[in-house]
Amino acid sequence: MVSTKVYALIATMALTGCAHHNITPPVDVRLIPNDCSNQQMIVNYLIQQSRRPRQMFESEKEYELTRAEIRSRIWNVRYHCNPV
Repeated sequence: MVSTKVYALIATMALTGCAHHNITPPVDVRLIPNDCSNQQMIVNYLIQQSRRPRQMFESEKEYELTRAEIRSRIWNVRYHCNPV
């Protein structure tokens, strides 16, 4: 017969797999090109990324740094594609 340890191990593995699945990869916004023909799509994507909530294991400092990089990239795309 299967012992309770095996059931506990299976339950732990199932819960760990579900919890790990929700973590999003970090965004490296420096790789996004200044593509003016797709400016609106790029800006919309970056705004969506800046609105994501802080992840469970992400520190407040990392979260704010990522948001600052995203806001800077939005400004850079808009500045490059809409010269005054």
